[in-house]
Amino acid sequence: MLAQKLGLSLPSLKKAGGGADERFIFTIDTTIAGQTGTASFYLSVLGTNNFDVDWGDGTSDTGVTASTQHNYPRPGGVFTITITGNDIGVYFGNANDKAKITNIINWGNQSINFNGTFYGCSNLTSTAKDAPIITTSDLRNTLRNCTTFNGSVTGWDVTTVNNFTNWCLSANAFQGSGLETWDIRNATSAANFMTAGALTTANYDALLIQWDTLTGYPSGLAITFGSTQYSAGAAATARASLVTKGLVITDGGQA
Repeated sequence: MLAQKLGLSLPSLKKAGGGADERFIFTIDTTIAGQTGTASFYLSVLGTNNFDVDWGDGTSDTGVTASTQHNYPRPGGVFTITITGNDIGVYFGNANDKAKITNIINWGNQSINFNGTFYGCSNLTSTAKDAPIITTSDLRNTLRNCTTFNGSVTGWDVTTVNNFTNWCLSANAFQGSGLETWDIRNATSAANFMTAGALTTANYDALLIQWDTLTGYPSGLAITFGSTQYSAGAAATARASLVTKGLVITDGGQA
């Protein structure tokens, strides 16, 4: 493990009381080009923020409320950043040190509170088992151009979201794990929902079958799954049922 080679210990993903971990934990690689040099990381935030941050090098800051740059003691390295607090709104927005974030280990109290939160984070993936807090109705461009992302999105509560346009556009490695758990019935726009065609047939089948268990979809909602194909049988039946419920589905047809 890189963290071990650097003499860093990965924090436990359980709090002392055994409950869900509320910390936002992720790794960065400062050798990757970004807004700052190879010995720095610019932590950008939007919205209301008030948290403590452990920079992974033995130093920390408390009461962080605005974007801040941290300078590491040496150039080049992989660090695990741990953020603790109830108001966490880390935001990249296709700018700043977007390429330096490499893996989300735990979402904790990280909020997706604006569109484009991880837009442009081209080296990002996720091994997290939990889900972020979603406080926006606009999920546009959330994982756009996150070309290496293939984490699970299981349990993301998207019931407040009405705009899914381009939410993972060009995230070509993302196979759609966990999308079957999403409830998009408040959507008004789902253009380019999954356009890369990386969604596996198995994951698409699971999505169609699970989504068909719900009712109340907005009539005429157009949703695109690119060239993704579905299986004959239960998945094909579920897809046909969703169309009768009002969804206008574009995909690669039956496998």
